[in-house]
Amino acid sequence: MAVRPVETVQDVFAAFGIEDNDEDAPVFGPAKTERHQFVPADGGNGHSEPPTSEESVPDEPEPEPDTSGARRLSRAYEVRGIKFDRLMISAPRGEDYWEIGELSEWSFTAEGTPFRLTREHAVRAYAERCISVDRRVPAAEVLNSLNLADARMVRRAIMGFFEEPEGSSA
Repeated sequence: MAVRPVETVQDVFAAFGIEDNDEDAPVFGPAKTERHQFVPADGGNGHSEPPTSEESVPDEPEPEPDTSGARRLSRAYEVRGIKFDRLMISAPRGEDYWEIGELSEWSFTAEGTPFRLTREHAVRAYAERCISVDRRVPAAEVLNSLNLADARMVRRAIMGFFEEPEGSSA
């Protein structure tokens, strides 16, 4: 069976033997797409009026919480002769996510009730990749030197990168 590339919705319909009788349906794909030029409401003169209360203004999505940045620690530490009282926490990268995965997974009680289980080894793996003090000090040694309060602060920061904004679902 020969395979040919699909360029339009109509190609998909044809491949599955579906008739497309809807004349008003939007057409997608490079073969039948018309180009539209954006023209601002002000006619392009750059002097638009602010919207009135009757006009609807689209809601801007709320920015995702950024838990990255320098964090002050509860006390000063020394690792390999390097003293520090703050550390840098950067956001995980896509590569980190694909290699480590999610921080939690679903599990079930003996009665079958579902609950979220945090994968602490994954939190630690992200922390080792995302914190830094000095390039001469391995992150694992920094994490091992932290007291409980500072270790929990790092854990909360890492967990914060994976929190869903309110009203969203994954």
